[in-house]
Amino acid sequence: MTMEKENPNRDLIERLTDIAGSGNVHHAYIFEGPLTANKKGIALRFAQALLCEKAPGKGCGTCPICRKIVSENHIDLTVIGATRAESRNTSSIKDDDVEKLISRMKTKPYEASRNIAVIEDADSITIRGANRLLKTLEEPPVGSVIMLLSENSTNLPVTIRSRCVQFRVARDKNETNMYSELSAQLVTQLSSGAKYHEIKKKIESIGRIREDAYMFLDSLEDEYRDRMLIVGGSIKKEQIFAAVSEIENTRVKIKRHMTVQYALKEMALTLGEQRGGING
Repeated sequence: MTMEKENPNRDLIERLTDIAGSGNVHHAYIFEGPLTANKKGIALRFAQALLCEKAPGKGCGTCPICRKIVSENHIDLTVIGATRAESRNTSSIKDDDVEKLISRMKTKPYEASRNIAVIEDADSITIRGANRLLKTLEEPPVGSVIMLLSENSTNLPVTIRSRCVQFRVARDKNETNMYSELSAQLVTQLSSGAKYHEIKKKIESIGRIREDAYMFLDSLEDEYRDRMLIVGGSIKKEQIFAAVSEIENTRVKIKRHMTVQYALKEMALTLGEQRGGING
């Protein structure tokens, strides 16, 4: 008999369906979690719970409404996200997309009882876009629900955060991660004072793709947190807290377009110094 994998966001999904079923729905939410967490999936599932007529408050997942939502084709669902500006090698949400979203929120729903918006990559919204969005959050159109998906909500203006209900979306640690073994090896080497050329070689195997780097950082953070549960382990809790903090700092550096390899090697040196230094 095979056991179904436990959804790490089961409690969150239950809480959201309770909210949808109660009718006491806030006008804005922030779903925060790492890049590899299924934030968008959670947001769309919440939208199903809000709009589904077959299973109100839960979402049946099979009716035309639910299918349109999951495929992002529902007329009363607006989804926007960051686009890359090649000239600056940066990604951000276009101000025009924010304007269009706000205009759509102000009109009456065409088919459903609500207008729902999902803003991916909310961390990358411009100052102008954030100010326009803030006005909508201060005076939300009746029945509208806006969901912001964020890797780190502290990157959002406090004025926006204060007007949203925030939830943390966990990454599914049961999913296969190609970097799990590498992360375990790296933590062991760092904790034992391995030579830098050995560490450097492992980091270079990750490559230069941002998404791969995020996956590796997720796995590395999981490895450190797992080590915290080991009684009498070789790494002290204070060192683990410092390591996790440095991993988060590295994530921010990459997001701000520091090259992947430079950021990871800089992180390795810092983690090594926390353990007394990396041998040459």
